[in-house]
Amino acid sequence: MLPYRSIWGSRPCRAYLNQPLFGRKPLLVFQIPRCKNRSMAHGSKPLSHDDESGFSFVREILAGDPTYAINFDRLQKHPQLGYLIFEFLLTDESQYVNPNSSHPNKYWHKNSRKFVALWQACRDLEATLFLVNYAKLGTKHQDKVTAIKVLELDPLKGIVKEQKRDFSRLEFGEWFRKLNLECK
Repeated sequence: MLPYRSIWGSRPCRAYLNQPLFGRKPLLVFQIPRCKNRSMAHGSKPLSHDDESGFSFVREILAGDPTYAINFDRLQKHPQLGYLIFEFLLTDESQYVNPNSSHPNKYWHKNSRKFVALWQACRDLEATLFLVNYAKLGTKHQDKVTAIKVLELDPLKGIVKEQKRDFSRLEFGEWFRKLNLECK
């Protein structure tokens, strides 16, 4: 074990060489023991803020060039289900649909590239794609959440096979938190 010094003090850690990827040199990787702090009890921390700065930085660097990438909201690995990709789709109060009646196929002509790219990433990672429709707190439809598990997608037609479930905000929270804890 090698000593690891951080602003939080010294703790022993393990170091090992990571196997090279794509012809790169091996990396020395430090494995730091998990913190005893309750919020870090499982090697992770509670969410505190979004990382909009990354989006802003990339927009600045691209300087108006078209992007050939997509952003997605959440990637996690479940011990039995494998990789899970979540894309959260805000249903705006001004729209004529609510989270239970909204569906990506309704605006496929506007946003298909994003969903096709998400689907391709899921195929490459052997992941499951969940699209979650929700509304902001304090709005008329705040208690409506719909989760769509995409089973099959056609680039031209849209989502052609799915499992869809409507939740209350509380029910979705319970389901999502349980799934999240299973991923520790």
